[in-house]
Amino acid sequence: MSKNLAIAVSTGFQEVNLSPGEVYEGEFFVIDPKNDEEPVSYTVSVAPLSFENETYDVYFDYPMDYNQIVDWIELEEKEGELENGGKKSIKYRITVPEDAPAGGQYAAFLVRPTIQESDSRVGVSVSNKSQVAVLLYSTISGETKKSGSVIENKIGHFFLSSPIKSNVVLTNTGNVHTGASFKMSIESAITGEELYSNEEEEKSVIVIPGTTHYSEYVWDQTPELGIFKVRQEVEYLEDVNISDSFVVVCPVWLLILCFAFLFSCILYLFEKRSRKRLKKS
Repeated sequence: MSKNLAIAVSTGFQEVNLSPGEVYEGEFFVIDPKNDEEPVSYTVSVAPLSFENETYDVYFDYPMDYNQIVDWIELEEKEGELENGGKKSIKYRITVPEDAPAGGQYAAFLVRPTIQESDSRVGVSVSNKSQVAVLLYSTISGETKKSGSVIENKIGHFFLSSPIKSNVVLTNTGNVHTGASFKMSIESAITGEELYSNEEEEKSVIVIPGTTHYSEYVWDQTPELGIFKVRQEVEYLEDVNISDSFVVVCPVWLLILCFAFLFSCILYLFEKRSRKRLKKS
């Protein structure tokens, strides 16, 4: 019999504002969500947080200027044990150097269940396949700069199948992370009826300095056939970028049917014209 360890944290994200020379104390909680009878051991570490590619692949092992904060963080405890269904506080201290550069600094707290060796006497093996992270976004006061742009705000015009998709590409050329929010509204191009809007639940992303961020959004309830008017608004760095598009969703089988009908009509007209010529001759 095998047993998979599982562990959770109270939050996946923390954001703090810091100043050079400041000592900041924070915490989060490690939780046992499985309510097992046996306690779960775990370790906690701090890793540099970085993102690669426009799709923001996450890495925890690539030091750079924007994750120096890893060297400023001290954990009160680096390991512990959870009773069944319990939780424990993970306290940490950030000692910001006097000469810390202004701008964003990023790190991750990694929590891993401790691997236990197999016990052949009871036939139990415990495996560790999970790791949870708490991402820490911080801003060091000083000469901070917010700059960047919306490189692309695009909605496709024609889809052979649902759903309707749009994509947004943002760039951050400043030295602090910046948030962006997205609104999408869709209405029938024929009746004008509103079919979808996320105005009350806007989607958002955070763009890290020196990176380009790609996001794709879909309307999962897109009908298999229709003509729609789609608007997407991107609010970024106090500017609003708007994209409007008429979108056609037409399944492949219907497209083939239309082409076949059109071809038949052309063939019929050609044959009809040929017969007229033969009669005249």
